Amino acid sequence: MSQENVEIARTYFEAFDRGDLVAAAQFLSPEVQWDWDNELLIDEEAIQGRDAVREYWERILVTSPFAHEDHRFLEADDGVCVLANLRLRGAGSGVELAQPCGYALTLRGGAITRSLFYGDPARA
Repeated sequence: MSQENVEIARTYFEAFDRGDLVAAAQFLSPEVQWDWDNELLIDEEAIQGRDAVREYWERILVTSPFAHEDHRFLEADDGVCVLANLRLRGAGSGVELAQPCGYALTLRGGAITRSLFYGDPARA
């Protein structure tokens, strides 16, 4: 199951990074929990549910378009650790920033049930 989970995670990130949020969201469980480990992104609380996550993506991509580069997918027990470089550009300023990051994804039944973002990839 681990290699299958890696392929799901890879396809999910490919869809997200090409801007196909509808396709990316299909890899999320309807009850997905989207969270970050002591990292403040835009919202202060975890986001619950596929539709809420898509709304979050749409909201942040308007002001800070971003994508992931140089992905590494590592098998974990019931999930996948994803290490990548996050490249974002301020919509108003045009300033580009790059930062390494990590995600701990939990998968069940072929769907991502939890996504935990880390600004420090070593913690993922």
